[in-house]
Amino acid sequence: MLGDFNSNSIWDNRATVGNHSDIVDLFGKKDINSLYHVQERTEQGEEGHPTFFMNRNVNKPYHIDYCFVSNKIINNGFNINIGKAEDWLDISDHVPLVIDLKIKTK
Repeated sequence: MLGDFNSNSIWDNRATVGNHSDIVDLFGKKDINSLYHVQERTEQGEEGHPTFFMNRNVNKPYHIDYCFVSNKIINNGFNINIGKAEDWLDISDHVPLVIDLKIKTK
């Protein structure tokens, strides 16, 4: 699953069912994880690379775009790169996620 989730654990309200962390936990129980978080070895909410800049303002960065895949795919090998704000903010308030997956065939 890849795209703009419009969520991050920094906005979680634990009294709310179905917040970002609940979704990530549900995915984890199904052996589905965020490529960015696996590669960067970082926790949800502690991302060092934003994917969205509110009002195209570099002073309002957030990480709200994700690529979640199965551990089987992760174990085959992958790489994820996040575009740079200076290259993309004239076009969009989001920067791209560039995903390379190693696919093994039988």
